[in-house]
Amino acid sequence: LPMPFAFKGKAPFQLSYTISLPGRPDSSGTRVFPAEQGLWTICPDSLGVSSGDILFKYKTLTDGNNCQTDVDKQISVVRRGMHGVRYVRPVLCP
Repeated sequence: LPMPFAFKGKAPFQLSYTISLPGRPDSSGTRVFPAEQGLWTICPDSLGVSSGDILFKYKTLTDGNNCQTDVDKQISVVRRGMHGVRYVRPVLCP
């Protein structure tokens, strides 16, 4: 499942997030995108998710100039169920 991102500023971009998986405690992570256009491929099967939602809550975005902004109002939802997978495409601009 491709999850595209668009950023503004100087690359690379570092996105910190919390991921919520069905029936598991939340965990935090960081993803680095080397350019203004980025693609993050999510595979629910590899995360052990056969049904329910995968929720990404974004925390901060830092660019190559070390400028950081809160993006805590941005989320992505990967929904897996009877009707396939649906998702929200976030566009994060500091």
